[in-house]
Amino acid sequence: MLGSDFPREEAAAARLEQLTSERISTGYIAYPISRYAEDAARPGDSLHQIKKRAKKKLCSPYKGSSSTANCHPLFDHSEASPRHIKQRVLLTGFNTETFATALIGLERVDSHLRLNIREDIPQPLRTSPTGFQQVVEIANRYFTSKRMADPEDQIRIPAYVDPKGILDSIKGENLSYTSENQVEYYERITSDGSNHRFITTSPARLNEGDIVEVQFTIALVESNTTNHSNAKLTFTTKPVLRSITLLDNTFSEIYRSLLANQPRKPSLKRKVGHAEEDAMETQQKLKRMVIDTEK
Repeated sequence: MLGSDFPREEAAAARLEQLTSERISTGYIAYPISRYAEDAARPGDSLHQIKKRAKKKLCSPYKGSSSTANCHPLFDHSEASPRHIKQRVLLTGFNTETFATALIGLERVDSHLRLNIREDIPQPLRTSPTGFQQVVEIANRYFTSKRMADPEDQIRIPAYVDPKGILDSIKGENLSYTSENQVEYYERITSDGSNHRFITTSPARLNEGDIVEVQFTIALVESNTTNHSNAKLTFTTKPVLRSITLLDNTFSEIYRSLLANQPRKPSLKRKVGHAEEDAMETQQKLKRMVIDTEK
């Protein structure tokens, strides 16, 4: 679910669990990330068997629900500027069991990827607590440095993402929009109570409180940290956003209506400058003036 600070939390959490279970039971989602935690260690398994099974699953394409993902190992050595703007979502599961298990699964995926690399300062995957919720940030840059991009991989920014051409105008000569930057946006449409279809939608349709399904890949980004003139090799785990599907916007609509109906709080007028002082001085001068109206 997008966002974290939300009324009617219990109802939203129940709906989130219902949709996650529904999406998994259809068979469309072959292997949700929450099951990485469940199947990571079975009684009697050796460490070699666990690693072998995890590696096999990691290299297969998987679809994801609101707490699931398409997770195959992807090493990103990009040196693109951090100034590049991002398309980003913050996800929470309201501390539901499925979401908590998914976080454990994500951490195990991260640990598995690090088995094959050498790093001086381990940087394990971390989630961000917001209030009493755990939040996962998933993002993707809008642009790639042109010197890092494959010329054949450059594509046009879809009109539903950039209807006014603003992104296209700011990328300039040094940036490119490629398939690696592309994030696809979908919305699930329900008809006859049970039939579902998916349509392409605009990112403007997404709001805080929506229940969404996210697909992402995992990148290990190499970085060097300096400590007392010694360069230390580290890898940062970054979930890279690939697609967002809007499943249910009921709670975001409730949230917006509650905000709209809140009583307005009186605000103190901020006095800046000397306009009021000048006006008072002018009034005092006018009082002292004798205006001759006789001709």
